[in-house]
Amino acid sequence: MIHLYYWPTANGIKIPILLNELGVEYQTHLVNIRHGDNALPDFLALNPNGKIPLVIDDAIDGAPLVIHESAAILIHLADAAKRFLPTGLQARTATMQWLFWQVGHVAASFGLYQTFREKIRSTIPSDVDAFAVGEVERLYQVLEQRLAGSAYLAGDYTIADIALFPWIQPERQGRDLAHYPNIARWRAHITQRPAVRQAYADGLAVAPNEKSLHISKDWLR
Repeated sequence: MIHLYYWPTANGIKIPILLNELGVEYQTHLVNIRHGDNALPDFLALNPNGKIPLVIDDAIDGAPLVIHESAAILIHLADAAKRFLPTGLQARTATMQWLFWQVGHVAASFGLYQTFREKIRSTIPSDVDAFAVGEVERLYQVLEQRLAGSAYLAGDYTIADIALFPWIQPERQGRDLAHYPNIARWRAHITQRPAVRQAYADGLAVAPNEKSLHISKDWLR
């Protein structure tokens, strides 16, 4: 049994997407970060960093395996199931580098941009705001160029795509996908996957006002 501790943010929803793709049985434990549940002692005992998502895997010999950090969780689950993470050196390396590109660049830059624009825009110096906008545009261009020569980030659909997909929220990031046809195509293909649609439907059922879920309003019916 997999125990999933999460809230349906862009970072949190990656894990139920993969679990649904794998057809793995799991139990959801909601950690409402908007109410500070991630700072409660019971959760901090599992993850001292106080962030979601977190997984406890009971299928490991001996003590249950507790894993935090979304990339580490995705790698563990994909390796255990031998799906969505290639074993060949070239394909595995490509998957890993794009996975960590999302973790190290996209999450930080897009999260900062969204914070500036949605919470504290009036107090942000213009040069800092311009830098945030420019970095979002740069990363969109990197992704657009990558997808010009590949259907998915690492050739086939992998955990790299699963990690990145929830973060591509054009309206929140001031982007028009008409200018990024390769991203639009990639995104459209992923939205048709039943596992993705189920993860977003489940997320909306518990957190209908969560901004990261609003990308599904046009394709989840």
